[in-house]
Amino acid sequence: MQTTIFKTYSIPAGGPTATPNTIASGTAVSVRAVVRNRGANMLFFGDNAEALISPEGPTSDTIELPPGETDVYVLAPGQRLFAIGAGAGGRASVSVSEVLPLGAAAL
Repeated sequence: MQTTIFKTYSIPAGGPTATPNTIASGTAVSVRAVVRNRGANMLFFGDNAEALISPEGPTSDTIELPPGETDVYVLAPGQRLFAIGAGAGGRASVSVSEVLPLGAAAL
């Protein structure tokens, strides 16, 4: 079973020259990422970094997370979750764990 990981990230401001942060990654198994926006600005998430740094702004392939809100994302093995922020960027606390730990009883 994979250990649960807790981290707080500084999220960069968006824009065509931004480099989105990778805040969660699926390893050999699917993982669950619980993300809380701890900053004062809107955060944008997606599994495609290019969709976050489009010259027109984040595309429809991204998800918005308002300040103070929490959301859960499930990532397939090898899939990554990228983040950028509106305005001056922001902060996000993230907890990543296996979706269904090996050896867990099926419901």
